[in-house]
Amino acid sequence: MSTPTPAPTPRTLDELSDIVTPYAIRIAATLRLADHMAAGHTKVADLAEASGTRPRPLAAILEYLSRRGVFARLSPQEFGLNAEAERLRDDHPGGLRFRLDLDEVGSHVETAHLSYIDFARRDAESGSAYQARYGTDLWTALAQDPALGVSWDRFMSMITQIATDQVVTRFDWSRRSHLVDVGGGSGTLLLAVLAAHPELSGTLVEIDPAASAAREAIQAAGLGTRATVAEQSFFAPLPDGGDVYLLAQVLHDWDDADAVRILRRCAEAAGPDGRVLLVERLPHLDTSRLHASWMDLRMLMLFGGGERTEEQYRTLITDAGMSLDLTQVVSSGALGGEMVLLECSVRR
Repeated sequence: MSTPTPAPTPRTLDELSDIVTPYAIRIAATLRLADHMAAGHTKVADLAEASGTRPRPLAAILEYLSRRGVFARLSPQEFGLNAEAERLRDDHPGGLRFRLDLDEVGSHVETAHLSYIDFARRDAESGSAYQARYGTDLWTALAQDPALGVSWDRFMSMITQIATDQVVTRFDWSRRSHLVDVGGGSGTLLLAVLAAHPELSGTLVEIDPAASAAREAIQAAGLGTRATVAEQSFFAPLPDGGDVYLLAQVLHDWDDADAVRILRRCAEAAGPDGRVLLVERLPHLDTSRLHASWMDLRMLMLFGGGERTEEQYRTLITDAGMSLDLTQVVSSGALGGEMVLLECSVRR
């Protein structure tokens, strides 16, 4: 008989269910308080003027967050940076301030908390809880709000950076001539591969506003003769002529049926001896399973997708048909964390 999991203490449960702290941190990020402190504004009155807020509520937020270990309390009306607050600076390499900014898409998707209510009250297998609550899926919401769409593209570009170096170096590009980056945002990954491998050309498949941003990025990088943008859905027939079709963190946004459709489109378009590359997470590579389970819940709530095991990806690949085979899995040692590169061959 297995040992029952001990119940958390009331203190732990209270902390886990707290909603004040996450919003207080997001307010600090949105007001760029860490940047104002770095510029020398440490007194509450000065911070309030610099951030365009009122001193009284600002003092309350800083007092509370300093008690939680974010910001240093120098005096009752003066606060400064500590190690945690440094992470809220806009130029911090972790990019946390942008992701927590209440005016940006990261907070939009993470604080659409009413979706979780519907997630608990309905069949989670049929569509997303986000769509049930707001009457539209997140993709439509992004398309209807240009500012949110641009923010989403920046958000995804930051996430893509995790795997850029490894995709550039861990796949054998020497035998390939044309990369099609399917759902590649503003082209962060495509441009990195093309810059490192001058023998390659590429096509980015995206919809606006990411497609327009990608065109600008391609021109700015001086790669206009080697890269093009196909402005279209990846559920439609894809541009042919590529010998590598890349899906970087695309499939976990979709349920099994749609993921198979996307894979099938890639396999249809790939030339003889083509390859389909997937960049995804494998939950078992997260030793604590905490981040993997958090991401799985988030993807299911927002999109109706979710994280998958290697065997589940094998099943999707088999279901896609088109003689598509999983031939290699580049482990997390190469990609970092629980991210992997799954290489699929297309047999003709």
